[in-house]
Amino acid sequence: MWAWGWNAYGQLGDGTTIDRHVPTLIRNRFGFTSVSGGGLHSLGRMADGTVWARGWNGVGQLGDGSTTDHHDPVRIGGFAGTATVAAGTSQCP
Repeated sequence: MWAWGWNAYGQLGDGTTIDRHVPTLIRNRFGFTSVSGGGLHSLGRMADGTVWARGWNGVGQLGDGSTTDHHDPVRIGGFAGTATVAAGTSQCP
């Protein structure tokens, strides 16, 4: 997977918070079968259909019931057998 852009919240998934101005190869260290990038967060889907999220969570867009940012993926409950994931954006209040 390749990613680039703003990475202040670890949303690119490279294990850093360094902005990437050119496409950077992201090692799939968690084993996601599909991923989706949002405005300031990203989602990953595992082969078993579980959904994971990371990045900015200021308005709860990660779906873990909090507004705590996560640099490493956190599992999002309530999903079983998910076929795909799609991350959108959020709007700051």
